Amino acid sequence: MDKQLFLIFTLLSLLMNLGSVFFMRQMIWSIVWCDKGGKYNHLRRLKQDQSLMAKWHMTYLREHTNEHTKEFDFWLTVKRVHSVFFAFGLLLSVVLIFVYNYIAAFANAYCIVYTAITFLFTVCFALQIDTKHHTKYDRERIKRKNNRKG
Repeated sequence: MDKQLFLIFTLLSLLMNLGSVFFMRQMIWSIVWCDKGGKYNHLRRLKQDQSLMAKWHMTYLREHTNEHTKEFDFWLTVKRVHSVFFAFGLLLSVVLIFVYNYIAAFANAYCIVYTAITFLFTVCFALQIDTKHHTKYDRERIKRKNNRKG
């Protein structure tokens, strides 16, 4: 593997990590949507007066969860662990780009392992969402909504 292929794998890992972040945020919002009983209009107000860091950490949503607080805390913890993994991997990748010529064998092994782990994380998070872009919490919310109508 040469330096260009290392860069390609690093960028691929970065994109997969961003995809994982999207899926985790989708799961967290899905839990809040399920507990609040709605999905769009009135829930957008929850974000309005929040700072950028508060929006990133999503802890302000905890007060809006009633039934699924355990699941909410689980996904927040998963998001935090993934963020540490992502930051560490990104930092190490950047360092390895600059010293690639001196430790090419280690850099190549790291790159392959990191890309494989990132791929597995992304697949696990993506499997939480079905073909209609619903999570199990969305399906529960829709089922409750249909039971109230009928």
